[in-house]
Amino acid sequence: MKKEELKVGQKVKAKFRKYGVHSIVGEVAEVCTDEHALQGTWVSIKVTGGNLCDPHVQWLIKNKVGVLIPIKDVVEILI
Repeated sequence: MKKEELKVGQKVKAKFRKYGVHSIVGEVAEVCTDEHALQGTWVSIKVTGGNLCDPHVQWLIKNKVGVLIPIKDVVEILI
């Protein structure tokens, strides 16, 4: 995935790699490059769905948590 392909508001499918690998779906909130003391390009996602059998994904959705992931973990653009 390239930074130019992502726009704020797009719905994407991604991998969230904390305490394992979790499949999430959400809306892009921000795309940052070399900011916040993080090297590379990072994507902020508001989680709205994903693998609903995964308790970690259920918790993210229930608590309306946003996640920050590297751009390489964005799998596809849904809308």
